[in-house]
Amino acid sequence: MTANVKTIRSIPLKLRGTGYPEEFEIRGEILLPWAEFDRLNKERAEQEEPLFANPRNAASGTLKQQNPAIVASRKLDAYFYY
Repeated sequence: MTANVKTIRSIPLKLRGTGYPEEFEIRGEILLPWAEFDRLNKERAEQEEPLFANPRNAASGTLKQQNPAIVASRKLDAYFYY
């Protein structure tokens, strides 16, 4: 899962600045933007594959992929709130 999360462009791989504790927790959401969801479903329809039910399930399923390249191609986004 970590390799897949690292492919999300809005998640920095390094923190800027200094003074961070050795361990800390960040909470947020990983999501699939509506435009990307629509694009993926259109692509899946053209290939006669089952459509994704909604963006939340599509994002969750994407993160479970074994291939980080597939995850990167789906253009997930992340928002942090804590």
